[in-house]
Amino acid sequence: TDAVISRLTQIKSIAKVVPFTSVAPYKHTNKSIPTIARELEVQNVLQGNVQFSGDQVKISLQLLGGESDTHIWSHEYSGTWLSTEIFDIQSNVAENVAKNLDLEITNEEYHAIQRIPTVNRQAYNLFLLGDFQRKKLNEQSLKNAIPLFEKAVELDPNFFEAYVSLAGVYNTGGLLWGIFEERWAWEKTKEYLEKANHLDSTNTHIRDQLNLGYFYYEWDFKSAENYYQEVKDIDEFHPARAGFSLTYPIKTGLYNEAYKKADQYLKYQPAMGVLHCMKALSLYLRDDTQDAIEILLETDPLYSEDWFYLQESARLYFYLGEYDRFREQLGRLNDIFPSRPPVIIWLNLMEAQLSNDTSRIEEFSSNLKTLYRKKTSGSPAWFLALYHASKREDKEMFDWLNKSYEAHEVEMTWLREEPLLKIVRSDPRYVELYHKVGFPMPPHPN
Repeated sequence: TDAVISRLTQIKSIAKVVPFTSVAPYKHTNKSIPTIARELEVQNVLQGNVQFSGDQVKISLQLLGGESDTHIWSHEYSGTWLSTEIFDIQSNVAENVAKNLDLEITNEEYHAIQRIPTVNRQAYNLFLLGDFQRKKLNEQSLKNAIPLFEKAVELDPNFFEAYVSLAGVYNTGGLLWGIFEERWAWEKTKEYLEKANHLDSTNTHIRDQLNLGYFYYEWDFKSAENYYQEVKDIDEFHPARAGFSLTYPIKTGLYNEAYKKADQYLKYQPAMGVLHCMKALSLYLRDDTQDAIEILLETDPLYSEDWFYLQESARLYFYLGEYDRFREQLGRLNDIFPSRPPVIIWLNLMEAQLSNDTSRIEEFSSNLKTLYRKKTSGSPAWFLALYHASKREDKEMFDWLNKSYEAHEVEMTWLREEPLLKIVRSDPRYVELYHKVGFPMPPHPN
């Protein structure tokens, strides 16, 4: 399914193709086609099933009008799974969808959807297994994905997608999740992105991921600003591009630009929950608190099992002072997802503080201190600083902020806009640290 979606996204005359992560929840739904189409804001729905018999695969598909639930086209494909025939089927599906919607495919797009990622059968199966693990998005599954992708590129050193996926695992594990040591994770991310770039230097999304890393890991604001100016007006969606084009303006005070960009991306990816959170965060930072709350209240029911949405909305509800809703989102996170990266430990620490639960406060603060001593990524020192900031314990806060700076933690890129640090923005210790990080613009005025 994901492979077919990826090929459909190569056809520019299809205005929007909803990503796999957004359509996967509908696999076992009883909702009607018109309901699904309305929720995803699409005009047509491609549905089907896959049947296996040994190495033989049969795929039955039908294209339906979203609003009317009327039949547009149907077809059955058959072939051998462990051969290049599976790629032929994927390409033919994309071509037939475009043809039956009377859409034009350029020569460049035609070659893109015909592209075979690997001719090695075993490498492709390992890649699919690794991709499945990667998208489960927990510590163990991310670690499980690495040897699968590594074996895939060992079998086929020209397997572009496997290199990009390897880079994605290390990048994820080195940013928020605290799985790998931060600097090592960035070096591994660059290593695999550079290998992918060597195979296809025309792929702009490799640059997106590299520039995202330059900003987070290296605090290279000059390069980030130059790249942001280069890509900010490009009207297309890709997760790496979105990650950069939303976080950079938010962290440098360009709230209106971030809001407009999130709104633009939602036209392509209406079911991507974290984009709604970014819209709400942009509104909150520009003091439109009620509008921010209304966005979250509207979208909460749709993303009750989405890790990124739950994490971002819980954090935002805390900032907004909506503590009952904060607890509700955090409770879902704790119940559904077993992994506890530093950001989740911090959210639990803040809830314990609100509840005045001294034993849990000690537990979670001790957990963060242990992670810091182990030099874990995920910015544990930063989150300890925020805890002390919320208690107005300035000495302890600045001690941990300086530890975060010395460890070069990625969350230090929040220093300008972090709401809990607003009260110390005029403090000389904050101003000194702000300039040491290297922000190109002056701190917020008092």
